Amino acid sequence: MLEGKEKEKILRFLSYRGFNYEIIKSALNDLD
Repeated sequence: MLEGKEKEKILRFLSYRGFNYEIIKSALNDLD
């Protein structure tokens, strides 16, 4: 499981690269 801060960093990093924030968020929640 990812720590909140780590998850935040990943989300921000990926959204900078043009990924949809919401899609990433639900994907990460599925991983947890």
